[in-house]
Amino acid sequence: MVPCTSQPARRDASGNLYPEYLEGTSTDGFAKTTTVMLNEARFIDKTRITGELGTVSTTFYNTIYNSIFNTLFESKAFSLDKLQGDFSNLKNDFEKVQKERDRLEKELNDLVIEHAKLKEILLEQSTNKSK
Repeated sequence: MVPCTSQPARRDASGNLYPEYLEGTSTDGFAKTTTVMLNEARFIDKTRITGELGTVSTTFYNTIYNSIFNTLFESKAFSLDKLQGDFSNLKNDFEKVQKERDRLEKELNDLVIEHAKLKEILLEQSTNKSK
């Protein structure tokens, strides 16, 4: 459960939201601009939920979820981000290796064809000399 308020979110001197707050708007599923107080998120038993006030958009839900996950499991989130980066790099390397393999395979096929032609020419020359 993540508490929300219609009060404006706290901001730093530059006007940026503090990381423990998110602002939701009507496009996120709120009736008016709403501050989501991530630092006050709590785990509760689902039997304590007695009603529903509305629904947030999937995109905003994912933003809330990821923010809470990153806060609660900061070291795991860092590891996960690093693994995703490593995976992306490995995927790029794999694609490069596949392209190089395809290029070498084509080159090998060209050489096999050229070898067969040269072999045919040599065979033809040797039969012409023996006549």
